Amino acid sequence: MPAADHRARPAGGLRIDGHLTDADYVNAHTIEIDRLPAEVWAAIPRVIAEGRMGPVLTTLFRASDLVRGELRLRRRPPRPAIELRVGEDVGAFMGPYAPGVFTIVDVDEGREIVVRARHRYAEGVFGVALEPVGTGRTRAWSATRARFSGTVPSRLYRILVTGLRGPIVEAGLRKLKDGVESQPTSGGSA
Repeated sequence: MPAADHRARPAGGLRIDGHLTDADYVNAHTIEIDRLPAEVWAAIPRVIAEGRMGPVLTTLFRASDLVRGELRLRRRPPRPAIELRVGEDVGAFMGPYAPGVFTIVDVDEGREIVVRARHRYAEGVFGVALEPVGTGRTRAWSATRARFSGTVPSRLYRILVTGLRGPIVEAGLRKLKDGVESQPTSGGSA
């Protein structure tokens, strides 16, 4: 099932809704995965660490870096293991970002993670939440909220982000789905 844009929220809402409450709504997407939520949660660090950006995404991320004045031309160092915990700097997993640009700010173990992004043109939060749907299936939600500074460069950056965020999020959700479903099940489903 392809990722889709949805405004509805899972039962109980999303923790991301409590962060950056004065932000502009950017987007929300879902995808269903043929695994239990615990299996999807356990796979997130592995899928992120194994992730490879293709040439199109690499170019888009580099263009974004250039607009922000943070372009880094050197090769990224090897990725360390990621821990899904508050305070973890995850910028190295998301592209060639400076330390502190992406930080985990909220975790509901096994259910939801919220990451803060902060740089000179914008501040935002994005999250991934998991909910069981049917037997052995999980719906993964991804939501993004952002606030832009209002300067001319920030307005240009907003156009870039709002235009490209949806396809990038959908690609990330598909990567998570493929990464989880390509592994043997832990027992209860498939």
